Amino acid sequence: MTNKKNSSAIQRRLIPTYIFLIIVSFISVFPLYWMIAAATNRSVDVARGKITFGSYALENFQNLTDLWGALGNSFLYAIVQTVVALFICSLAGFGFELYHDKGKDKVFSILLLAMMIPQVATMIPLFKMISSAGLLNTVWAFILP
Repeated sequence: MTNKKNSSAIQRRLIPTYIFLIIVSFISVFPLYWMIAAATNRSVDVARGKITFGSYALENFQNLTDLWGALGNSFLYAIVQTVVALFICSLAGFGFELYHDKGKDKVFSILLLAMMIPQVATMIPLFKMISSAGLLNTVWAFILP
């Protein structure tokens, strides 16, 4: 008898926890629902905050004609940048490991310090360098930095 009493008390004590978990579950799933609902509405309706499903899904997906071109460009640039970075970093690592010189530690320290500079702090100097080299709006301006 005390066992049933204890289990019902435990279950009643867990009710607020279950309610909290249900609310958190709805909050965490809501962005997915909103994304799917927004894909079926016009931009104006989404900006107004409409969260119900609309009837513009087919029209919206037809407007995504350039999606595959953009994804292809992104994959191409990512692959090229990865290969170039791997090549250069492998050569640098090989050089730092193989050659022992007095200035090696200083150069390595300068390299590590340069990596600690936030990327935001280097944007304007990089832009000036790329523009003075005449590479604005080119693929190389995207790959070289």
